[in-house]
Amino acid sequence: MSDKLKHMVDQSREDFEVFPFDEQAGWLDFEKTFEPRRKNSWKLYIGYAAAACVMFVAGWMSFMIYNSYQTPVNPMVQEWMETERFYQQEINEIQLMVTSRVNDPMILEDLNEMDNVITSLKKDLKDNMDNEEVILAVMDQYRLKLKILERMLEKLQDNDNIEVIESNI
Repeated sequence: MSDKLKHMVDQSREDFEVFPFDEQAGWLDFEKTFEPRRKNSWKLYIGYAAAACVMFVAGWMSFMIYNSYQTPVNPMVQEWMETERFYQQEINEIQLMVTSRVNDPMILEDLNEMDNVITSLKKDLKDNMDNEEVILAVMDQYRLKLKILERMLEKLQDNDNIEVIESNI
């Protein structure tokens, strides 16, 4: 099949050469068309700089918006949030240890009642964050619950120590 194609091209070569072609001058012109053209590189650099500026401004604005929602304006509010986080963490740790050892529903109900009092005080606090009396009441409730849980844990640990001593005797 390739022989037939070659034979056909050789016979009708004049038909393929429609345009005159000077081999010496033609190849030089042909090579010039493939040389890479230099574009104005300053336009490219301005485009890159504009894109970088847009990305920087967008990142800065998103950072500012995100941080404005995260940090409270009032330092008293921020201090309250840190204190509340501290008490909640301490109470949760000790309450977990106590509830794992105690299955008395009355004690668990009393702990839940204390949680309800704290929750209602927090609702009052949301209405008026500057009310120092409510803040102090919530702090007192946290301290009271923490003291009760610590005493319960001490008693449970003392009972465990007594049981260990009795079993060793």
